[in-house]
Amino acid sequence: MENVSKYHGHTLNIKNVMEKIMDIKFLEGILIMALGVAGTFLLPIASFVLGSFVLVAIDHFTGLKSAKKAGEKITSEKMRRSIDKGLVYMLFIIAAHVIDIFFLRFPVSPISYIAALAVARVEFFSIDENVNKLTGVSIWKNIKYLFEHSKSSKK
Repeated sequence: MENVSKYHGHTLNIKNVMEKIMDIKFLEGILIMALGVAGTFLLPIASFVLGSFVLVAIDHFTGLKSAKKAGEKITSEKMRRSIDKGLVYMLFIIAAHVIDIFFLRFPVSPISYIAALAVARVEFFSIDENVNKLTGVSIWKNIKYLFEHSKSSKK
């Protein structure tokens, strides 16, 4: 006797249902749908996530150069921290997007932008520190100088 159930007036053969679920094509379809939903959800913040990873990579590169110049030992632990930092930043931006979508009901609202800017700010200053150690020049101080002098020249 086959395992048969009644569901809303339809006869379901459990064995057939399980065979369909275990069918690779069916699983591929489910995976493609899930990736599509995730992609659609993440698309509005893709540039924020990509930008944070680019900044982390630049910070990682300049940090390695700076540490090498200072004679510091480069360890796998220090290398892993950059990867962890990038993942945490990505999760932070996604969490902000969740707040935007599900709580504030905006497709992309200030929370996502603020989160991305916070990440960018932290990484920018870290990159500036590394570049300053490498070259003796602070990018941030030069930018501030340009803005201060452009304001004073307008007066």
